[in-house]
Amino acid sequence: MKKMGKNMLTLMIMALNILLVTGCKSTLKNSSPIITIENIEQISKIQIHAHRMDKTEYPSNKFENLIKDLENAIPLDDTEAKKVPVNDNKMYISFIYENGEKNIFSFFKWNRKWYLEHNGNLYSNVDFIINYIGKESYDSLYKDKDEILSTNSEFSITIPLEYLEQFLKASNNSEQMNMKNYFLFSVEYMQNQGYSKEDAISEEKARLVKKWKLYKEAERLDITPSDDEFDKFMQQWISRLSNANNVKDYEPLLAEYHTSWEDIIVKNKNILYYLDITNQLYYFKLYRLKYDEFAAGSDTIKDTIYDNPNDYYNAYLENEVYSYKLVDDESKQFLDELTQAELDLQQ
Repeated sequence: MKKMGKNMLTLMIMALNILLVTGCKSTLKNSSPIITIENIEQISKIQIHAHRMDKTEYPSNKFENLIKDLENAIPLDDTEAKKVPVNDNKMYISFIYENGEKNIFSFFKWNRKWYLEHNGNLYSNVDFIINYIGKESYDSLYKDKDEILSTNSEFSITIPLEYLEQFLKASNNSEQMNMKNYFLFSVEYMQNQGYSKEDAISEEKARLVKKWKLYKEAERLDITPSDDEFDKFMQQWISRLSNANNVKDYEPLLAEYHTSWEDIIVKNKNILYYLDITNQLYYFKLYRLKYDEFAAGSDTIKDTIYDNPNDYYNAYLENEVYSYKLVDDESKQFLDELTQAELDLQQ
């Protein structure tokens, strides 16, 4: 009986231990790991958002403080992390090692506090990021990030009067200038500026095809403007032209052709959509996409590493956008109009 009682006591103690252990596990919260920057001596470059520099260019005391600040970030447990929505307006700090590997830290702001995302984990106590990127840099990057025209800033029209006059003559008798007529006009203007017919045709065709490919890339990435956005964009341009510093220089010519900047923009909206106004929008949006990509760690195109966002963007245009083959029906029609214009010019 004593032995049985002893065995029962042992079983009860074991059961109690199991309950205690499982009970403890149910109350434990999984936390993000503490950050430790390893192999510091092998870091060759530092990147503050999109600004990359050799480690030797960065002040040593500031670098040491940055390491300490990162390692003092406080891990969030699963419950806390779920309460923090990660947003896309991020700032990045990256360490690039001698072997090319990167250690990337992304920061974002929510509810007036900064958070750090690293390897899928979230951290707080990271308001120090402003000391390294500057509040002005963050505000300039993410305030009105999609607006590229400001009607409040000073603006001067740079269109040569001779060009505008020839353009008004060419478009005077048509409701909407099409691609073929625009090409013919552009070649004629270039010839008047001293280009040979062959050079004018070749250079203008190459320019228009590049603009068209930029439009098709914007279409592929779904960043072309909606009808409402395009109308708003046109109105911004009309306002910009109508309120330019030197607008009076153009008033006599516009009066001679009984037109206005608004009439010109509206009458040529098709050409402006594909080639001019929205091309500036595409350049801006595509550059922002590639700029953010570079800041987040992408820096290689066709096996070449680029150390600044401008070179990275230009390489993207040359190697990926301008090298596209235009095979869709809309592009075939565009190329057919240019070909027909070439044939007309050769007659």
